[in-house]
Parts: sequence; C-alpha cells; structure tokens
Amino acid sequence: MRKYSPKISESVGTTKIVIGRKFKMGSNSLDRLVDNYNDINYFNGLYSNGDITIPQKILEYGGEHNSQMSVVESLDNQVNDFIYIVLLRDVKDRWRSGYIEELHTFGFFSETHEIGDMKLWEKVHHIDYDISWMWSGHASFEDNSLDLEYAIWNPCVYFLDLKNLSNPKFLEWLQERDSGWNGVKSIEKDNVTPDLKKELVEKYWIDYRDGRVSKEPLICPSYTTPHNKSRFDISLVMDRADRGQRRIDFIRENSERYIKL
Repeated sequence: MRKYSPKISESVGTTKIVIGRKFKMGSNSLDRLVDNYNDINYFNGLYSNGDITIPQKILEYGGEHNSQMSVVESLDNQVNDFIYIVLLRDVKDRWRSGYIEELHTFGFFSETHEIGDMKLWEKVHHIDYDISWMWSGHASFEDNSLDLEYAIWNPCVYFLDLKNLSNPKFLEWLQERDSGWNGVKSIEKDNVTPDLKKELVEKYWIDYRDGRVSKEPLICPSYTTPHNKSRFDISLVMDRADRGQRRIDFIRENSERYIKL
C-alpha cells in the first residue's frame, strides 16, 4: 500500500522549525524574515508522490543545497524535534482580504478614496459573468500551507493564528525551541490590506443590499447580496467556506498543538 504524503507548500524558517507560506497568510512578513536574517531560509514547496519523496531544497545565499532532511520526510517520519507551523485565519476574513486583492487586477482602487470604474464593477460582479475569480488566486480561502486533516493528527504540526505571527511572545516561543531563531529581532507586519479599501467595499455592498446603488443583479459570495442564492456554484463555494471554518474552529478548541500566547 502506498503511504500518503501531503502536498507541502513553500515554507520559511530553519531546518528544525518552519512556518507555512501562503497568499494572504503573512507571506510578506515571512519574506522579510528571509531578506533580513541569514539563518532564516525558504524551503521550496514540493509534492510527495507515492513511496517516493522528492528531496526538499533550501535557498541560501543565492544557491540551493539539500536540507539535512526534507520537510516531507520530517512530517512523514514524525521527527521529534521538527515543527511545521500552520497559520490559521478565519475564512471570511481571509476571503474578503483576497477578494480585495483580486479587485486590483481589474484596476480598481487606482484612486485613493474611491473604488473606480463602476461600469466595470457591475460587469465583473454581474450574475451572468464568470465570477470564479472571486475564489481564485489571492481570493482562494481553501489553499492552506498543509492539508488540515493531515495536520490535525501529525504530532509535528503546530497551529498559530495569523494575528499572532508578529506577537513578540511567538518569537520567544520559537527561540525557546530552536536557537536558529535567536538572531531574529522581530517578525514585522507587512502588506496588511488598508482599512480604507475594506470600508469602501463593505459600504458598497451594504448600499447595494439596501437599494441605494446599482439596480443590476450583482453577486459577491464573500458578502451578502440578494442574488447570491441564484447561482448554484456560489452555494457550493459557501458550503466549502463553512466546512473550512469548522475545521479551523475545531483546531482552536481541541488541538493541544494550537499555540496560545
């Protein structure tokens, strides 16, 4: 029987402790760690295929070399002193942040205090438009750094809420377990979605729901609109979002490896 090994996303850290890196999950903050500290490196995200584990690589000083043991192997073999940290974020919060990021690809928010071209806005939110962009790319809320069901039972995997990534107590937690983190002075917040953009988008959808703006049939699954239930694909996506949130809530409430600071 083939042994199941998960897809491993790119991570950042040392050979003993790494933090999974994904869009809208502190990726810029983790990138700054690699930029600023020689002891903190990228671990390339790779797949494990059946019984064959592809060797993990570390990017260091501009070149690649094999790590002492790949992240995949460390998780599969449940190496005692290895820790993989999965960052957690509420699905709706991550989804809305990613949705706003995807809006940039259409040219919205080019002016600081307004959304932008409202004709284009109506087009890309119209009930007849291909709106799969709202849960793709940066707006993907399901793409965790590690499969959560696999992570829950693997003793090498710990969980941390994204909001605590820059908490000094978390850095202390890392340094207590791995001297490789001792040179890190802080984990800075980087590229947080501006509050003004969140407020502009939220106000629009409130105004739309209350009939104060466009009369076109518009949809947006990460916000409530009267037409959301008209599309079967949105119902499916909303169901996946609910299941994802239940997994996160279960980890927070039940996992002994959920890091409480």
